[in-house]
Amino acid sequence: MSKSAIPLETIAAYRATHYRVIDQIPFVLKIGRPSQHLQRLFREYDLHSAAFLTAWNPFSHPTSEADNRAAQARLENDISQNSLPVIAGEGVDPTGEWPGEPSVLALGLSLEAASSLGVQYQQNAIVWADQDIKPQLILLR
Repeated sequence: MSKSAIPLETIAAYRATHYRVIDQIPFVLKIGRPSQHLQRLFREYDLHSAAFLTAWNPFSHPTSEADNRAAQARLENDISQNSLPVIAGEGVDPTGEWPGEPSVLALGLSLEAASSLGVQYQQNAIVWADQDIKPQLILLR
């Protein structure tokens, strides 16, 4: 995507975010950095892609906790329809300027399906990784 409606500062914040995966052995995904933990999950589940998704704060606009929780529950239900492994997560601002957002790591989700869910839940971007195990920031608008 060459031009985005997302402010550059917001994109920079997404790139700096720590995408925490709350697995038996918790780990953090970072944009552009290979993850041996992700590689382990790919081997364990015999899958070759993953998406880190949230429904919180559509288009990065603060939303009530009740609305955020309801949207996140709908997202998780939508993902569960695919019968794919899902692991709890949280997008965390390493500077502490904004609170963490509950998220999920959906294993085996294609880029197309992950992007579609991101658009459906009005997210600016998603995090997606394939066999190269380097999480990518995928801008959706």
